[in-house]
Amino acid sequence: MTVVSDFTAILSGNSWWGNSVSGASLPGRPAFVSFSFDTSISAAELASSDTQAFKNSLRPFTEDEKAVARAALQQWAAASGLVFLEVPAGLGDIRFTTADFSTDPKYAIYSGFGYYPNVSINYDYDNQIGGDVFVQYGRVAIGLMLHEIGHAIGFKHPFDGDPTLTPSLDDKSQTVMSYTGAQPTHLGPLDLQAVAYLYNGPGTGGSQDSAWQWTGYNTLIQVGTGGNDIFRGFNTGDVISGAAGDDVAMLNNGNDQMFGGLGNDSIHGDAGNDLLSGDDGNDTLFGDAGNDALRGGAGADALYGGDGLDVIEAGSGNDVVYGGAGDDTLTGGDGNDVLQGDAGTDFFNFSAPRAAYSISIYGGTTVVVDGVDGTDTVYSGEYLNFADGNYATGGLVANTLFSPVDPSGPATNDLLYGGAGNDTLAGGAGADVLVGLAGNDTAYGGTGNDYFYGGDGNDVFSGGAGVDVLVAGNGNDVAYGGDDQDYLYGGAGNDVLVGGGGVDVLLGETGDDYLYGGDGGDYFYGDVDNDTGFGGGGNNIFVMAAGNDVATGEDGQDYFYMGDGDDIMYGGAGVDVLLGEAGNDTFDGGAGTDYLFLGPGGNDKVLFNANSGVDVVNDFEVANDLVALQGTMLTSFDQVLAATTDYGSFSIITADANTAIWLIGVNKSQLLATDFTFS
Repeated sequence: MTVVSDFTAILSGNSWWGNSVSGASLPGRPAFVSFSFDTSISAAELASSDTQAFKNSLRPFTEDEKAVARAALQQWAAASGLVFLEVPAGLGDIRFTTADFSTDPKYAIYSGFGYYPNVSINYDYDNQIGGDVFVQYGRVAIGLMLHEIGHAIGFKHPFDGDPTLTPSLDDKSQTVMSYTGAQPTHLGPLDLQAVAYLYNGPGTGGSQDSAWQWTGYNTLIQVGTGGNDIFRGFNTGDVISGAAGDDVAMLNNGNDQMFGGLGNDSIHGDAGNDLLSGDDGNDTLFGDAGNDALRGGAGADALYGGDGLDVIEAGSGNDVVYGGAGDDTLTGGDGNDVLQGDAGTDFFNFSAPRAAYSISIYGGTTVVVDGVDGTDTVYSGEYLNFADGNYATGGLVANTLFSPVDPSGPATNDLLYGGAGNDTLAGGAGADVLVGLAGNDTAYGGTGNDYFYGGDGNDVFSGGAGVDVLVAGNGNDVAYGGDDQDYLYGGAGNDVLVGGGGVDVLLGETGDDYLYGGDGGDYFYGDVDNDTGFGGGGNNIFVMAAGNDVATGEDGQDYFYMGDGDDIMYGGAGVDVLLGEAGNDTFDGGAGTDYLFLGPGGNDKVLFNANSGVDVVNDFEVANDLVALQGTMLTSFDQVLAATTDYGSFSIITADANTAIWLIGVNKSQLLATDFTFS
């Protein structure tokens, strides 16, 4: 047994980053950790030895008890790089609840207990009970909460395990994790050292990302640093841009979106309906449970759909694709790919007409398709979709080809194929699959959760009611999601995607696309070329790749990440975050308090008028960037200087009692007349 006199005596070996990722040590990395106040915990997550009476006794914290817990969390956060974010009941990493400990003999002598984090980023493992805190009825107090939260973030008792703390220091005045001494009201010196070691020091929260935001929809947005980043998601949903580097992500439950960027990325979607894009590099993507959309991009990728109705596009390179359980749609793209459908009715897409491919059959179940896309090997697939028709594999025998599917569709009314030509497909009620293929097709899903695949041609889709997935394919397509949560993928061409009501995901892909979210908080991904996104009502998230893009948030708390190019951003009302990147960008935060990140280089313009509220401007480069004052009380550079006050390393230009511009990193003496225009 090792006896020490420092903070290592309270390190359990657990943290919210696990122990390591790809061989890299993680102590010292800031972390986002969610918490919730719960009314119950699933019986399946509690210890099997817990009595039923204990399980039945779980009760929520009172409002006063919640205030004590939040105060204890704040102490740990203020001493480290931890950022604690409150989420709805049942969804926290740390879940607080009270119980009657007298109903279970093994707990009767305690006032509370907390579980260590139980996370493995590499292996997509996050035990939901890990981090949870249980407190005896009426025992919630600041000292106890500091102690139990200590367990929940990875600290042990100083007298347990190896090493242990020298007895003379094993006291609550040194660490709240001790059992000896008077009940503390503040963290001890060993606690401060330990939490700074494990999660970095005070004021570093969020510094593991180049930018981040916590949205009104309980969605955590993170933008990577351009290095080898590590991301851990929330149960409530995530939007992550990895940027360059070999990134590792475990996104947890929730409907998540991640764009890996350059590098060899490893992404686990976990439960929820996820949109995962590896982009360039040799990527490994796991959709896991839920109806997921996976894109490999360039490189030799491995894509695993997992359970659910998945849409997987491997991209260029020699890829391996596994659909997993459920009715999946798999596209290999260029390269020699291995595609396996697994359980369910699976569809495999090929870009050219049937005549462009030679097909070999082995053992009645393995199909080798050799053509313009490369040589693909297909296992456990029911349908092959070519540009001019669809073929069923169900009746295959060795070394024989197979007949096209009847254009009127199989016996079920839910599976419709248009084939070549200009087709009209109507799904009606139920969960429908409508495949237009070549030609200018029109498809109506009706009620139910529908799946559309347009193929080549200029197609028009209407999802109607239900949660719909619309994959437009090549051509200049128009897709209407309708009410509810819809997923719209434009494919190549200049597309118009309209989400309608609900929280929609709109992915423009190649071409100059128009993306309209409608009501609800929507997610937009523009990809390359020149795209236009309009959010409508709700809290919207725009992630636009290279190109000259335009994005409008309207009402709500909106987030913009525009990528390279000459972009234009309109935040509208609400608290918005606008990130520019390279290029000559134009920023209009709109009403409310907005945060503008102009990005490196370029000649950027900030539009500011009498209704703009407060704009906090980062990355402003004197002599390169411009503030355009429109209809304000400031009509000359002299008036600007008179209205400017320095506060340390930044300055504030106060236009009137309700409007101001904060220039972060710029002082009054640095300003030039050429930095402003007036109208």
